[in-house]
Amino acid sequence: MTHFVLMSMLIFSFLENEAVGFSQEEVSSREPKAVAILQEAHQALKAAKNISYSFSYRGGGWMVGDFRGSAKVSHTSNRFNSRLSISMDMPAGNGGRVAFSDENVIERKSVQLASDGEKICVLDKKEKTYTFGATDKAAHLFFYSYYVVWPQLVNAEPFENELKADNIKRVGTEVMNGVLCDIVYVVDPFGSKTWWYLGSKDRLPRAQKLLNDSPGREANFFFVVNELKTETVFSPEDFHLQAPDGFESINEDLRPIEVGAAAPELILHTPGGGPAAFSTFMGRVTVLDFWASWCPPCWSVMPKIDRLAQEFSDARVDFIAVNTWENPQINPVKYMTEKSLKYRLLYDETGSAAMAYKLTTLPGIFVIGPSGKIVYSNVGDRPELEDEIRTIIQQALR
Repeated sequence: MTHFVLMSMLIFSFLENEAVGFSQEEVSSREPKAVAILQEAHQALKAAKNISYSFSYRGGGWMVGDFRGSAKVSHTSNRFNSRLSISMDMPAGNGGRVAFSDENVIERKSVQLASDGEKICVLDKKEKTYTFGATDKAAHLFFYSYYVVWPQLVNAEPFENELKADNIKRVGTEVMNGVLCDIVYVVDPFGSKTWWYLGSKDRLPRAQKLLNDSPGREANFFFVVNELKTETVFSPEDFHLQAPDGFESINEDLRPIEVGAAAPELILHTPGGGPAAFSTFMGRVTVLDFWASWCPPCWSVMPKIDRLAQEFSDARVDFIAVNTWENPQINPVKYMTEKSLKYRLLYDETGSAAMAYKLTTLPGIFVIGPSGKIVYSNVGDRPELEDEIRTIIQQALR
């Protein structure tokens, strides 16, 4: 039986049996023994500069996904300047964000990612594309690493946030892929409950379970690593990829997403499934609001966009709520109806539109002028956002 099969059996046990981990009661204190174990894990990861492992990830809710493969990590201070090499198998649709099903039914694909801290490359063997760029201009390509490279592996202070939690408890031990682990339970300020499986001898993480049952942010996943090594010797070639013959090369450095640049051509879909090409909005001002139901800043931005949509209802302005990276259990039409949001809804079901706009987080707001060029962009929310967008629209309409 392969390591992947063993890991998959563990994952299905976790996901299908609520008694495994998710039934833990809330804690209200920081147990000294648990804090000490977490501090030891913090120091162990800081000392481990070169790490390699195989992995399996399965998640639900807004963290839905199904990934397995191997990774090499040589960390510095953050994900974007660390050296990464990932080879993984994933569902072909929606960037791997596909709910669990019969693996014989879901089409899968192979993706490779390599970054030396300055340049990032992604090889998609199904699409036969080789996409590359400087890490500061192609940060959206790190999307493929978010599920399978722990932030703790690439951050200068691995368990800094966990060590600040009010609720930390040791809840037992378990053998993970032949390694005896202490299980440390942590509840973070955002309501996520996490079970860290930390090697009893070396304190390195072997698995992580997460559950968030907060309304609107429901999520769960189980991430298991195997064959973990910390004394790996890497070569520069480990963090570079070459474009195979016959693959399309896409240079993201030549595709800026900034004010003055041409807006990417998109094919979105209506709630009824019909196509909606961005070219149909040419000659008008278009406001794109990329959002998802699980995103707290989106909750405050969407009413602002809706008010602007009502304000400019008689002008040549289109307001589009682009639903992307969504929890598959959520009905976006119902969500917007319940929130009394009336501006137009379109679906980015594959996440390709978000990638085209190089988004790494939500919400993302873009205003496109009548000529098809970007006249405004913003990520996140802030108090002056509504007034800024109003002013930009007024200027674009002149």
